[in-house]
Amino acid sequence: MHDFPILKDIHDAHDASVAPAGLPVPEDSTRPCFTSITAALETGFSKVLIHPGIYREKLSVNRDNVSFIGTDASSTIIVWDDAHRTLDGSGRKLSTSGSATVTLTGSHFSAHGLTFMNDFDYPGESRKAPDSSSASGLQAVSVRVAGNADVTVFTSCAFIGYQDTLFLDAGRVWLKDCTISGHVDFIFGSSRAVMEDCLIICRQRDATEQGFICAPSTKADMPHGFLFLRCTLEKETSAVTPGSYWLGRPWHPSGDTEVNPSACFISCLMDDHIHPEGWTSMHSRTPQGRERRWYPEESRFCEYDTTGPGAPSTAPPARRCILDAMEALAWGRETVLSPWEDFTRPWPERDPLFSRTDIG
Repeated sequence: MHDFPILKDIHDAHDASVAPAGLPVPEDSTRPCFTSITAALETGFSKVLIHPGIYREKLSVNRDNVSFIGTDASSTIIVWDDAHRTLDGSGRKLSTSGSATVTLTGSHFSAHGLTFMNDFDYPGESRKAPDSSSASGLQAVSVRVAGNADVTVFTSCAFIGYQDTLFLDAGRVWLKDCTISGHVDFIFGSSRAVMEDCLIICRQRDATEQGFICAPSTKADMPHGFLFLRCTLEKETSAVTPGSYWLGRPWHPSGDTEVNPSACFISCLMDDHIHPEGWTSMHSRTPQGRERRWYPEESRFCEYDTTGPGAPSTAPPARRCILDAMEALAWGRETVLSPWEDFTRPWPERDPLFSRTDIG
């Protein structure tokens, strides 16, 4: 059993709601209803009930204690289509960070029952440049956690993209019962993050191309980076080539030597698209042009109690580090996220949005 919050009563918890223009919504004369999330935030509301619909908005949430409350991720979608190489109003490329559909820089953000999507046409654009690399600007982020963000929580949400879908780059992040899809470094950054009971969908690529699930850039003085706990690593379609996806690779932004990437998969189910060696290397370049390749053996990559066709064999390759039971105890959810205000409740007690319950 795991203590985790669920919605107590979304119609009593929110202070404003959002619904697409022209669609009927439940009557509520006491709370305002907007036609865009941007309008609700700019008016100062923080607990926003988002009715089903497609919201084509680029959002930046820079204050604390904001909650987005959806009722169904499959029908409530926040989407934008910027990419690294998209030009801003001054004609400059946005960068990977600037491509995000939603950027979160305040603490104690929470979201439930929503899809966050970046629908930049990666397949179409990559066909124009088949030898695409990071320099070609195809990175397109769905959600970026940055700045002063901390104690960020997502439950029953989906994150959809291709390259660089979910950029977790600040504080502590907890994802529960979420779906994350992509194909190149699609969960990346320096956060301490727990992906718990999540579905990790590896998308279809050309048969000759490899995929990479995570690319942590954990600071060397942080004991933990990404924890994948009881996740399912699944192929988008049966056409995804066996052995074509790596669990991850070490990201050293701009060749940063103060980084020692960290990731662990515990009790995860892995399909046959996972490469037998598990982890692979990654290239970096400093601002001065110094190039280097970083290897898994230099990083903190490990797993424990993984199963399925993609799990390690009884004699795993040397670079696929397998923890024993005692070592795995250092990778508990509470340990990775510590110090959290209340381990049985990711939202502070002052937040009336959620009530504690026990779920299996």
